[in-house]
Amino acid sequence: MMLGQNQGLQKVDEKEEESDDKSDGEGKDKDTVAELRALVTEKDEAIADAFAEKKTAIAERDKAIEDGKRMLGEKNRVIDRLKLQLRNDGADFLGVGLNGGSRGKRD
Repeated sequence: MMLGQNQGLQKVDEKEEESDDKSDGEGKDKDTVAELRALVTEKDEAIADAFAEKKTAIAERDKAIEDGKRMLGEKNRVIDRLKLQLRNDGADFLGVGLNGGSRGKRD
């Protein structure tokens, strides 16, 4: 981030040196340099703001993904528990154990 800002200021400094060579003693070139510096600063601030917004959006997305994974895990645990309960209820109804053995119902 700072690298871009330093490069931008370096370019402004180079333009300032060129404009000083061409200057007729007027303050017009200094005003132009000041405007360029303001534009570079504004550009760098806009880039920093966009980067911060992007980081925030990524963090929110990552949190949503983690919440989704957690909820999916909870759902899968409930489904597994219900499957086991249905298997046990079915075995009780049929009078057989999970391994095919008898569960106490004898002829």
